[in-house]
Amino acid sequence: MRAGEVGSPEELDRYPWTGHIVLMGCKESQWQDRDYVLKRFAKKESAARKTCREHLEHEICLGDQPSQTGGCLIRSTGNCSEARSMRRRGARAAIDERILGSSEFVRKIIQEAEESVKAQFTRPGKYAEADQAIVRRCSETGISLQALQGGSRRRECSNLRKELVRQFVLMWGLSCVETGERLGISSSAVSQILKRLE
Repeated sequence: MRAGEVGSPEELDRYPWTGHIVLMGCKESQWQDRDYVLKRFAKKESAARKTCREHLEHEICLGDQPSQTGGCLIRSTGNCSEARSMRRRGARAAIDERILGSSEFVRKIIQEAEESVKAQFTRPGKYAEADQAIVRRCSETGISLQALQGGSRRRECSNLRKELVRQFVLMWGLSCVETGERLGISSSAVSQILKRLE
């Protein structure tokens, strides 16, 4: 709703690209534990859906909230200043925007993942490999690293960013946050590039 994809809670109830449609009983999903979520709102399903909807409407009225934006490190630590402090100190946290939760929770999910999935999160040297690929492709294309990572809108820079986003996210399994940090763009910009590639 904040992104303008739907205009009302009623539209959101039937919007197919969120789990909310399952909570409202308009679609079924075997992987989503609907009852577990609804029981957090009330014991009876009809009351739970009503309370869930009221909660959603209340949250939408609050507008953007810093604890829910800016990537999973901010969401995991609870606020922007703590995330900035961790970055300055060089503190390491297990983060990936595909997994919402604390660093400990992210570690637990990664540990439980199948080996093929786990490799996407934990492949040794993936950052160095990505950084080397950026330097190599900049050299091959004659684009300066500063222009690529500085947000240049020149067509050559945009095309190289698209190429690297495809490689890093779709082929190597880096997250949008990890890719954005390497290319000097936001994770939402990486997501937009991926949408255009589809």
